[in-house]
Amino acid sequence: MKASVVVTDYLRKKYILDALKSIKNQKGIDLNDIEVIVVKYYQDEKIDNYIKENFPNHKIINLDPNDPNHYVGRNYSEGIKVSSNNLIFLLDDDDMFTENKISRIFEIVKNIKDDEYMIAHRLIPIDINGNIIKENESIIKKIKEKIFDLVSVGGTIGIIFHTKNKDELAEYLRNIYFVVDNSLICYFKSKGKIIKIKDGLTYYRRHNLSASISFSKDSLEKHLKDFIYIYERLKCKGALDYIIGLKMELNIVYNTNYKISIKEYIQYLTILDSNIIKRITHTLLYLFFRNKLRKYYLNRYNYIDLENK
Repeated sequence: MKASVVVTDYLRKKYILDALKSIKNQKGIDLNDIEVIVVKYYQDEKIDNYIKENFPNHKIINLDPNDPNHYVGRNYSEGIKVSSNNLIFLLDDDDMFTENKISRIFEIVKNIKDDEYMIAHRLIPIDINGNIIKENESIIKKIKEKIFDLVSVGGTIGIIFHTKNKDELAEYLRNIYFVVDNSLICYFKSKGKIIKIKDGLTYYRRHNLSASISFSKDSLEKHLKDFIYIYERLKCKGALDYIIGLKMELNIVYNTNYKISIKEYIQYLTILDSNIIKRITHTLLYLFFRNKLRKYYLNRYNYIDLENK
């Protein structure tokens, strides 16, 4: 069985060799069957030499660091477009595969007959030094998982997919700024199916260089554009959750004027998943207690451009 691994770097060199080593150290596979595609915004002789010396099949894509369109969706689009295989693993530069990830997925894939599907799995959180962070799962979280069969995707790091039309998928992702994970979930829900497994197969590094730590008006509006694009293209109900939530957040925090129709409220409040209570609470606060909702946002998230607000 053959597969491609698309590794994307978002102007961060610090951890990418760890990510690449985690592919090289895979157990139970032949590296000749694995194509490694690295998409990055810099040239680095040490990193390039490591790729060339350790992966018989590889492609290195060096994008222009001065290109203003260096967004996550575009990065993955470039890698998927040149992939030689239909089974594709995604890996962010600051995360790592467990030693059995590829062999475990190969084991699962052998029994799948579909041409279009996505596999999502659990994540193993680690600190900046690669040490596993032990977390106690709350009773509420366990109940939610029992009811809604949740498996953490956690960005693109927990995603593997098989597609018969790489060009179509690459074109779709090229229009995405940030939310590649949600865009892929919606895409494969519309095209095929999503398979959730409970194995922890990716080490997910938590650190202050993560793009999700801080928000600005511009980044939130790009997230909103992403979800509007996903909904308009695929009519994905999951995107509605984020569309309404982001409109509320932008209106509350930045005093924008994004309209929310009665139809949108109804659609938002009738999505039955583990966040239904949160949506009801946010809607009530938004309609009647906006100052409290603003305090919630400001306490929970870091907004980098509120000096004059």
